[in-house]
Amino acid sequence: MKKISVGTRLYLSVVLLFLCFAAAFIVYQQQREKDYKIELLDTKLQDYNAHLKESLSADSIRSESALEAYVKSHFIQGLRVTLMQTNGTVYYDNLRKDYDSFPNHLDRKEVHQALKRGTGFDINRLSTTLNKDYFYAASYFAPDSLIVRSALPYTSDLTQQLRGDWHYVWFALITMLLLLAILYPFARRLNNDFQILYNRLLHVSKEQDKLKRELTQNVAHELKTPVASIQGYLETIIMNPEIDAQTREQFLRRSYAQTQRLTSLLQDIQTLNRMDAAPVATDFELIDILPIIDNIQKETALQFSEREMQFVKQIPPIKQLLIEGNASLIYSIFRNLIDNALCYAGNRTTVTLTIEKETERWHFILADNGVGVADEHLARLFERFYRVDKGRSRKMGGTGLGLAIVKNAVLLHNGTIFVKNNDGGGLRFDFYLPVYND
Repeated sequence: MKKISVGTRLYLSVVLLFLCFAAAFIVYQQQREKDYKIELLDTKLQDYNAHLKESLSADSIRSESALEAYVKSHFIQGLRVTLMQTNGTVYYDNLRKDYDSFPNHLDRKEVHQALKRGTGFDINRLSTTLNKDYFYAASYFAPDSLIVRSALPYTSDLTQQLRGDWHYVWFALITMLLLLAILYPFARRLNNDFQILYNRLLHVSKEQDKLKRELTQNVAHELKTPVASIQGYLETIIMNPEIDAQTREQFLRRSYAQTQRLTSLLQDIQTLNRMDAAPVATDFELIDILPIIDNIQKETALQFSEREMQFVKQIPPIKQLLIEGNASLIYSIFRNLIDNALCYAGNRTTVTLTIEKETERWHFILADNGVGVADEHLARLFERFYRVDKGRSRKMGGTGLGLAIVKNAVLLHNGTIFVKNNDGGGLRFDFYLPVYND
């Protein structure tokens, strides 16, 4: 019997070890992918629950007709919506109306979790009332003693959506086979090559996880940050009753600053949600933009002075600049653009607002002569929570939603907006709003 050489044994040992590692890594990655998609679906349904609660008044939330109208106007294929009291009694369901025959829902996993921590979900459970498998997401609203639950049936589309990404598996398998073929002539160096490969794969995995967190958990992260700061300061004060007055005041002031940041973030999120649902379109009226710009100039005068910056207006000789729109959103457009310039243009720079009238629209240009941004960031500046420099943005108190609000507000007014770098440096926003015609 031919004896297997040391080099071959080493190669086979490394191959076996590599195969075990590759299989384990693929399974692990697939599970992480599935968990991520489940979390994404749960977030979508939780958002639906919250929006339903925010959109209906205390009386409407108990009205069958009002709930039916809301569900029909926010249609999602196959969606089941159930509302119940905290004792588990169902009083609304969009798919079944024989509420007296409904079993008590207090023992449902998602309901139990919601009552305990505010939200809950159950991945795959058979509905005893509809005899279907559903993905459930429940939200508990304590002030109203109300539980809102939404669910999607386990159709082939949903099953496919929650399945892991097999492209990554095939890519990993092909890569593995190629590597094994390459490594055979270099059996003595397999240990070093294996370590290099492992480090590279680990780096790729970390980068993927980082991107997923940034894309899917930004809202939760942005909310948790100020809340955690407030909790930390207050716990320190409570646990140390003998703390000196100066330190106590310092902690309280920091807590107050975080509440202001939290309030600003919640207001921005609420503004974006309102614009997504587009109810503000009914609030349009005839407004004059010039006083709005003047008020913002007065409000930001101190900030311009502290940064040794100048605000220049180049406006044609007109008494009024009338458009049909929502005054609050028009204010948000100009205020967020000017605040953005204040935060990032740099000290001792100039911010210029130019207004030009074209045939059927007004052309607004908000530009600065500051540092600008790299070209690869321009296309993503209007994305929600996108920051060119995350650390600096949070230090400046930004929510990451200002430019997203600007773009949505411009679009709601039937306008368009673009951003580019100035040739001489700095950032330039061009946006257009329709001219008001009597």
